Order: sequence, then C-alpha cells, then structure tokens
Amino acid sequence: HAEIVFEGGNHVSGRWEKYLSGTNIKGVEGLGIDDILSLDEFNIKYVCASEEVRLSGQFPKIGKLYHLHGDEPKVTYSSVNVARNVFMRLRHNTIFGHFHKSQEYYARDISGDVMACWSVGCLCDLNPAFRPINDWNHGFAIVYYYEDGTFTVENKKIIDGYVI
Repeated sequence: HAEIVFEGGNHVSGRWEKYLSGTNIKGVEGLGIDDILSLDEFNIKYVCASEEVRLSGQFPKIGKLYHLHGDEPKVTYSSVNVARNVFMRLRHNTIFGHFHKSQEYYARDISGDVMACWSVGCLCDLNPAFRPINDWNHGFAIVYYYEDGTFTVENKKIIDGYVI
C-alpha cells in the first residue's frame, strides 16, 4: 500500500522542457516525463519541488519532512558531506537526491530537538560519459509517515546488487 513518488528535478523540469522548446514537437501530447515513463500505469506520483514553489509559494512537505530534488539549496556539487551542507542551509528535516550519493546528517539543538537531512543515492548509470569519475552510489529511500507528522527514513544503499 506504499505511495511511490517520483521527484522531478533539474534534469526533468529544466533540461527536458528546454530540449523540447527547440523542436517542432513542443506541446505534443504524451511527451511529458510522466507520460514517457508511464508513471500512471505504475501508480507513481510525479512531483517537482521547484514547480510546487512556483505554484504555491511553498516547498513540498509531508508531515515534518521537506522533499526536494536537491538542486534548490544551491550547495556545491563537490561538497564532501552534502547532507550536512544542505542542513546548514535549510536547518530543517529534508530528504533529497541530486547528488547521487547516500548520506545523512543529524543535529540536536539546545532544547534536545533533532533535525536531519538525507541525501539519497541514484538509480542511474554510475559511470556516465559526462562524469566517468565520481563518488556516486546506487540507492533509494523508504519513508514511513505517522499521523503526528513524525517519520522514519530508511536510506538504502545498493552495493554489488544487494540492498543494504
């Protein structure tokens, strides 16, 4: 009964539209990312944080956890710990992709409240021609949400075909 959400980001909401805008097929029905990937067929919900902000003025959030693609906080790609750097920019519970590596960072404030950021691995080619040397890893996240707004994140890594 899990809800599967596909978070669009800089590749989808920027590059795809930019590519289509220079062609004769711009505006043709069925060329949206959700159509091409048959997301409806697999009951996958498509969201895009940058579009949510543009439409509603707010970043997507479920309970006490913000969901971003990861390019929104404008953290440098070469950061050693992107989860910490995103946390230092946002200071709120946030889960994101974009950096293609699994990391997490937790901080406790003076009152004892804990906040965290999770960087989720990718499901793409780990050695693309445009960046053959990198420190990416395969991975995905499972998030459990509770009625009081709290949540649990399982930031899974895939190493040699095994989910760990």
